[in-house]
Amino acid sequence: VEQYILLNGGKFPYEIAGSVMLTLLVHLYAFVRGISFGCTIQHSPEAERTLFHVMACKEWDLLFIRVHPIALKWLFQKVELLEPLSFQMLNFCRTFCEDRTVVLLNSSQLVDIKMVAELVFSGETSLSSLLVSLLNQIIKDGTEDEVFSVVNVIAEILVISPCSSSHFTSSGVIDAVGSIYCSPYSSRIKTVCSLLIFNILYSASAMTVYWEDEWLALTMKVILLLYFYMS
Repeated sequence: VEQYILLNGGKFPYEIAGSVMLTLLVHLYAFVRGISFGCTIQHSPEAERTLFHVMACKEWDLLFIRVHPIALKWLFQKVELLEPLSFQMLNFCRTFCEDRTVVLLNSSQLVDIKMVAELVFSGETSLSSLLVSLLNQIIKDGTEDEVFSVVNVIAEILVISPCSSSHFTSSGVIDAVGSIYCSPYSSRIKTVCSLLIFNILYSASAMTVYWEDEWLALTMKVILLLYFYMS
């Protein structure tokens, strides 16, 4: 795989026609790097830099093909890929909100919410911080539907894996959700935020909640929102 990248040299990425081939190349490279992690197998920094550059400037779609969990885990361990992976996760959040029913149980599968939840729970990737960073970004620059889709995915991850709440709290999800309550978003977004907060309060450690002053304000907002709907 590295030889293919290196031999194309300056012609890369122009040799790749369309996003499908690039997606397959990304998956294959990530899988090879993932299975060789911890081994003494050498890799080419030049090939890695070249591929990362292409991933940042060309279109590719991680949701289009079946992705092995090892490859996915390796990708989300690379902080250099924060920007292109944020775009991929935004697409995932949109797709998840459109169709929540796709659940595949093969070892090689399409990216689904269970796979994402497992990666967050493992604590071995930057996925939780990436999602919180993405949420902060689209609160500033995105649409209401995009905000809803990302909050919805985070809330669903906490439903599947409540113990992942510590990863999100340490990534600053409290501040992000707090800014949503202070903005003129629709009730559907604030309802999902309330579910997210309840899940965190239910599963987060007492010390995590105790040391966060923002929790009191957020909890009061949730109580007032519930009172408004019930009255």
